[in-house]
Formats: sequence, structure tokens, C-alpha cells
Amino acid sequence: MKKWKCLQSKLALDSKYFKVRQDIVELPNGEKREWTYWDSPDSAMVVGMTEDKKLVMIKQYRYMVDDEVIEFPSGYNQSAETIEEGAKREFEEETGYTCNSLTKLGVFYETYGQLNRKIHLFFSKDISKLDQKNDSGDYVPEDIDVILVDYDRAVEMALKNKIVAMGSALAILLLKEKADKDEIKLSRVFLIMEKPIMKNEQGLLAERIESERLLLVPISMRYRDEIFREFSPEITTFMYEAPAKDISGIEVFIENSLKGLNEGSNLQLVIVAKDSQEFFGCAGLHHVDGKTPEMGVWIKKSAHGKGYGKEAMVAVKKWADENLDYDYLLYPVADKNISSRKIPESLGGKIETEYDEKGLGGNEYHCLEYRIYPERK
Repeated sequence: MKKWKCLQSKLALDSKYFKVRQDIVELPNGEKREWTYWDSPDSAMVVGMTEDKKLVMIKQYRYMVDDEVIEFPSGYNQSAETIEEGAKREFEEETGYTCNSLTKLGVFYETYGQLNRKIHLFFSKDISKLDQKNDSGDYVPEDIDVILVDYDRAVEMALKNKIVAMGSALAILLLKEKADKDEIKLSRVFLIMEKPIMKNEQGLLAERIESERLLLVPISMRYRDEIFREFSPEITTFMYEAPAKDISGIEVFIENSLKGLNEGSNLQLVIVAKDSQEFFGCAGLHHVDGKTPEMGVWIKKSAHGKGYGKEAMVAVKKWADENLDYDYLLYPVADKNISSRKIPESLGGKIETEYDEKGLGGNEYHCLEYRIYPERK
């Protein structure tokens, strides 16, 4: 196939990460066109594996798509370093892990119609957590969550389009191909597929639940400040949980929630407005790896009286019916919390037991425990 001929090239934009060029090109048939594209340096992506055979991934908000994306750490190569040096640097900066050796998985172009960047994919089992911390006491920016994903779960997420970052999905499938061909050695135990109770074998970190007005997304450090501000003593009057004394308490809660999401045991979600992304509260479906998961929800004070709690729980119940093999859902609620009691009752819940409870904040209340059964088809 004949190549195009560049007749003229000019720089239209020079930014920190890339340039935009406008070229006049001549096609093989003699036609002349103006072609505008991003002129970008190469970048590197690293698939790191821990000793217990988990892939090191990151979850961060991407402004261009206005969404949180699960992906592998990657970044542009700096002019003074080799592509391998750049790969190790980016991996360390974004995850807090260092990799001592790299195996090349492949090379690919991203959106080659508008961008000439080449991405180099690497794999490393030789990684270790860094002991040193930076000035802020963290390894990574606050808007990046480091998550550890089982290999088999990552493969399922890629195949079921739960990982939408193209390069990261490709990296997982390239790793699988090389592992299947024994070009990369993975332990036998590591390759045995677990059998989760979930009907859909995929990670909870990628779940998104939508309703008419709401979007329920996995919790992340992005919502730390809003949770700390809104989860007040007034909100927890009839709850077992107590407000955090300082922001570190919320950070621990989010870290534990991310672990539960990764392990597939707890579906901890943040409730936001579908249109404006305004934070409304949190919803949870706990112990989803058992036969009697427990539901829970709280809505910030300024959003009370609008039916958001009920709408969120209806959506979670629908998700459970479609994805879990459960006997019934538990919904504990204080007997004096009339508005909250209407939620399990609207889902067909019946009171099966009741008991006196004392919350972590010292608040005492009488608790009613509803059972909500799956939709029978």
C-alpha cells in the first residue's frame, strides 16, 4: 500500500504532554488534504503482579469521559529516559510499588486516526511495596485508588467489558495468551478459577447501578470529604455506625470497603445524581458472598424527603436478583425510624426478628430485622 506524502507541516498547539500538528498531505491518487493530529511521545504501561498473584491496578476519575476508570498504571516517556526506565518510574509514582525487572508484552497504537502515540506494555512479577513515603505521607495522589485484582477476575472483567480502558483490557488478554502458551510462567494454583456465589463472575469494583434519577458507583477516596461532612450524629441517630472523629476514620472505612469490593464480599456504593453527579449518600449490600446479604442506606440531611433512599434500595434489590444466588436479604432498621422502615416494606419485606441494639456512638434503639426474598420468575 502506498504511503501519503507530507507537503507541509506546522505546529498548531504545544502543550505539556503533546503537540497538535496541522499537515498538508498528498494521497496516492494525488488528492491533497489537511490532516490535524496529536503528536505525542511514546508511553509505557505496566502490569504488576504481587506475590499472592494479584494484579496491581488503579482506579481514577478521567475528566474527558467524566467517569471513574479501572486501568493499569501508565504514562508518557520523558526525553532523558529509556522506555523501560519510564515504565518503572510511572509504576512507582502511581502505585507505591517498585518493579525490578520487566517482560515485554507488546506494543500497540491507541487512536491512530488522531494520535501517533505508541504504548509499550510490560509485565513484572518482581515487584515490592516501597517503605518510603513522599512529603504528603502517601505514594499516590488522592484521586487515585490502588486496587489489587485477582488474575481470573481481571480476565473476566476484560472479557465482559467491565474494564473499558482499551490498553488495560488488551494487556490482560495479552498476559492471558502468553500464560496459556507458557511463555510467561504463572503458578498452577493461580490459574484455578474460583466459583463465586455471584451469577456473573466479575469484580464488584466495576459495578454501576442506575435508576431513574440516581447512579450508584463503587466507593472511592474521591468521596472521602463528602462522606466525612455528611455522615453526622444526626444521620446516625438510629444507626449502629458512628460518625468518624476525623478524616482518617473515613479513609480506613474506604480502604476496607475497597478490599471488600475487590474480594467480592461487600458491595459498598456511593449514591450520586445521574445528571449533576451531586453526592447524596451511601448504599451497601454486605456479605454478598453468603446466602443472606444485608442491605443498608443513608442519605445526607439536605436530600431527605425526596425518595432517594427508596430508589437506591430498589435498584440494589434488582441488582441482587440479577446477580446473586441468595435466600433472602436482611434489612435491619430502628423501630422509631418510620421513614426508613417504609423502604423494606415497599420491597415486600417482613419482620422476622427484633432486638435491642446499642450503636458504636452509645445510641440505644430497638431494631426490627426485615427479610426480603428474591424475585421469583
